[in-house]
Amino acid sequence: MLPKRKLSELLTQATLDSKTWTVIVEGPSDQAVIGSYFEGAALRAMIYPMPSVDIDKFTPSSRGGDKGRVLQVASFLDQQRIDRVLCVVDKDGESFHKFWLSPCCLTTDLSCVEIYPLDPDDLAGYLSRAHLVQLSTDALAGLINTSRIASTLGWLKDQRLPGRALARIDRSLEVNAQIISLDVKDWLTRSIKVAPDRESWMLLEDDLLTAEQNFTGDSRALINVHVMDTVLRFWFRRVHGINLAEGWLERHLRGQATFASLSKHEFFQQLKKRLE
Repeated sequence: MLPKRKLSELLTQATLDSKTWTVIVEGPSDQAVIGSYFEGAALRAMIYPMPSVDIDKFTPSSRGGDKGRVLQVASFLDQQRIDRVLCVVDKDGESFHKFWLSPCCLTTDLSCVEIYPLDPDDLAGYLSRAHLVQLSTDALAGLINTSRIASTLGWLKDQRLPGRALARIDRSLEVNAQIISLDVKDWLTRSIKVAPDRESWMLLEDDLLTAEQNFTGDSRALINVHVMDTVLRFWFRRVHGINLAEGWLERHLRGQATFASLSKHEFFQQLKKRLE
């Protein structure tokens, strides 16, 4: 990881070096994945995760965490007409709750930067080689579908009940004949903490049904990589008695991030065009 730098230093660097872009991302995983692509594409850019940037040009709001700070930096760049600095943020649940973007910010078209290297068939092959675990087509579909449904419910919760937390998902996951599924009603029922919120919590079930009925396209557009990590690790424990470390999937996907695997995605093609 690059050493921590002040935002003012990065802007001066961008002004003095007309051949190198400065790219600000949310976190180290984004830095690693995008860095793998830049290396293969021979793009001259310095990538900084938000925790390594000291915002000294204005007083940032703490709202929205690292993503919120990246968006605030992008807004500042737009206002100041600063060139050769680009911000990148994850789409996350943008399908359900919009956030404002500036021309100085590029957002992913899938849920997050880390999800792009995910190829379900490649994942199944790796698990077979590394852990001698056979993942059937139905079992793999169950993991993908359950991860998408759980992630979608999380995005919808953020829209209808911001600031509220869902209960731990583990007790609402079920495995039958090696196929994992989620008991949505049970998860919502356990998540109800304050009686007046009960109606809003239960309306999420209808929200989810509508979202699923309207869903088309790539499941990775809705899958939260952290949620899928939890679902995958639960499946391993229940089916094979294997305990994978928390964050296993994210680390695996960083290792799978290559120029070849990323360059086929439109997002990275757009990123390359912006920096050329």
